[in-house]
Amino acid sequence: MTNNAIVSNHVQNTNTHSIRPILDNDKLTRTNFLDWYRNLRIVLKKYVLDGPVPDPPASNTSKAIKDAWSKHFDDATEVTCLMLATMIPELQKTFEFQPAYEMMGQLKQMFQIQSKQERYETITSFISCKMQEGTPVSNHVLKMKAYVEQLSRLVFTISDELETDIILHSLPKSFNQLVLNVNMNNWEKSISKLHRMLKTADTHIPSKGNPIFNDLGGKDQETKPQRKGNYERKGKGANEK
Repeated sequence: MTNNAIVSNHVQNTNTHSIRPILDNDKLTRTNFLDWYRNLRIVLKKYVLDGPVPDPPASNTSKAIKDAWSKHFDDATEVTCLMLATMIPELQKTFEFQPAYEMMGQLKQMFQIQSKQERYETITSFISCKMQEGTPVSNHVLKMKAYVEQLSRLVFTISDELETDIILHSLPKSFNQLVLNVNMNNWEKSISKLHRMLKTADTHIPSKGNPIFNDLGGKDQETKPQRKGNYERKGKGANEK
């Protein structure tokens, strides 16, 4: 039986409902390894990729050990076939005789340089991104959050504190007072709350005729009218009651 026939046979015996989206939309090419790997791990038996299938047990080994090895072998074969079935033909030909664990090791090595370059470019774009004065702050924050999500996909996590600092640093001068207040008050909240606060601030920037708010609760401070003190009424009738 050819390798393609083996692949087809095992794919038919796998949970086709769970792998169909991968087969249809996310076949491995030379540009989407991380997306393919993340989606594939949702449906495959993950332990198979933790190490190679061990050598078959000796004939005098207990039935339990033989059964465990047999299951490991069958799972590894199924995962191998699933991996091949979700590749473009060019990559199938390259890896068709490799078992799952060894195949994944070679794939990671093949795409490691690509992932590092993508991570470098994303970090560079993230830290150099600056909001233009007068543009919507919400659009800018969403763009910054997209960079963070891309880095997470590249297995590079940024803390909320660092993300907040970078976003605040990227704001134009009209937000200087808000940034100062955040830093002076040791403000620590989620990025979503920061986003909401910035959207509120965007409606109070000086260029729109209102002073930017100074509190960290997301509301502008109202200017209270000054209380008039006691004074003598001057002019005619000043002593009248």
